[in-house]
Amino acid sequence: MKRYISSSVPVFAFAFGLLGSSWAGSFDWPQWRGPDRTDVSKETGLLKEWPAGGPKRVWLYKNAGNGYSGPAIVDGKLFTMGTRDGAEILIALNAETGEELWTASIGPMVKFDRGP
Repeated sequence: MKRYISSSVPVFAFAFGLLGSSWAGSFDWPQWRGPDRTDVSKETGLLKEWPAGGPKRVWLYKNAGNGYSGPAIVDGKLFTMGTRDGAEILIALNAETGEELWTASIGPMVKFDRGP
């Protein structure tokens, strides 16, 4: 039996401005919680504090539907999951631009009984 945790994610956004646009191609985050599953990045040269007004938004992706997946980044591609047209989908994006590269249907969307 498969279990899924689902939450509404109408806007799917990533602020890669902290690391610069070259970050996506220079460092892979290939699995949940990162390369060592510790949630710790080994990147260097990161900002010590936020700039006034916060980090610059590099791109915004609005077509993930309902989502529950953390991102994985490999070879400049960002992979995550969402929903579209009643199906659970795998989504591949260009990590530097946010452009959708492809999607693949995983199966029918899981419906939860929210009770009385």
